[in-house]
Amino acid sequence: MSAPPLPLMLLCNAFQHMLVILVLGFTAANSILRPALLPLLLLLTLYTLPLNGAIPHPVVHGLVNFNTVGVFFQYLDCACISRWSYSAGGPTSGAGGHRNLRSEPKHDTSKSTNGAEEVLGRLRFGTSLVTTWRGAGTAWEVKYTPRFGRAPSRARFLVESALYLTFELLILDLLSLAKGGTLEENAVTFSWDRVRLLSRLPEMSRDEVICRLKTFLEFWVGTYFAMRAMHHILAIVGVVTGLKDVHRWPPLFGPISQTYTMRRFWGVFWHQTLRQKSGSPAYYTTYSILGLRKGGTVTRYVHLFLTFIVSAIIHLLAEEYPWGIDWDRSGTTRFFVTQAFGILLEDLVQSNLGPREPRWWTKAVGWVWVALFTFWSSPSHFYPRLQVLDRSNGGVPPVSVLRPLIDHLSARSVA
Repeated sequence: MSAPPLPLMLLCNAFQHMLVILVLGFTAANSILRPALLPLLLLLTLYTLPLNGAIPHPVVHGLVNFNTVGVFFQYLDCACISRWSYSAGGPTSGAGGHRNLRSEPKHDTSKSTNGAEEVLGRLRFGTSLVTTWRGAGTAWEVKYTPRFGRAPSRARFLVESALYLTFELLILDLLSLAKGGTLEENAVTFSWDRVRLLSRLPEMSRDEVICRLKTFLEFWVGTYFAMRAMHHILAIVGVVTGLKDVHRWPPLFGPISQTYTMRRFWGVFWHQTLRQKSGSPAYYTTYSILGLRKGGTVTRYVHLFLTFIVSAIIHLLAEEYPWGIDWDRSGTTRFFVTQAFGILLEDLVQSNLGPREPRWWTKAVGWVWVALFTFWSSPSHFYPRLQVLDRSNGGVPPVSVLRPLIDHLSARSVA
């Protein structure tokens, strides 16, 4: 099947972004237009996602898919649930879990400002909402967003970001050097029956265990550095162009030392760019639709499971729908719901131990627990995608530095 035309892909993504920017910037918080446009925006998103296949590189392709899906869920939260508005200067409803709410002024004050300035201000407001997924440096910053100990100067920030980006791209380049299997081989190597681990341990070969471990590390390390690289690219562009100041670009990931529980792995260490997108619909469903009482234990875990279910939907749309993976062959929902069960399990264990400050040995046990649990549960998430990839030539990035160097050294050694 031929790749979709790049101009059509760019046009659809641009139209989706512009539609969201205009609605958020130029409509009132309670405008009927906002929920009315939600089905249209969903159809546009579903139409656009397969078109992103015009981007041949799988990493870049995946990041663009997440942006396309993310814009839709950003609209769902900002326009329909939390109801941000330009005249209020922030969210006007706490239905999505936001605090520091604002109220729209009763009287229109737009006539007191220059018309052109107001239009630009509204466009900037809508653009900021579309591109600010963590709310870093604002009154609505997502919980556990990492912070600078002390915000660096603009020059230092750009130099450090460029150095980090260089290192991250080299790591991704290194990961791409290893060649994998063909499409036919991967359909067998990563078949659904090989997702199971505990029930198959007696029959698993040494090679399969090594392949599983190698693929597990490649997936998590590759995802980590790919997201960091994209973050630093956007940060450099944002600071150079003046769109966002340095304090709006804190680190993407928290300290890895915090990964001694599943709750801390997902809530503190891992990036929080989807926290509000998944948490807002879950919060709205838990408290506004189901009407559960705040503060209850059952309510707490209903909200937890719903958050991971919404996150699963986001990943299904971004990672599997564009690839044409049938949902009955998908383990993404299973993976994310399993993470919620893991958090529930460790909460039960910790509640029996009682509140106490974790010591070094309890943290060590926790790191082993998180590593083993993630190793057991992860293949259900990424094996279905690996089945449809041809990795016989490696995962060559758009521009490789290491591969030509290694080819040159290999040629010299043979000569």
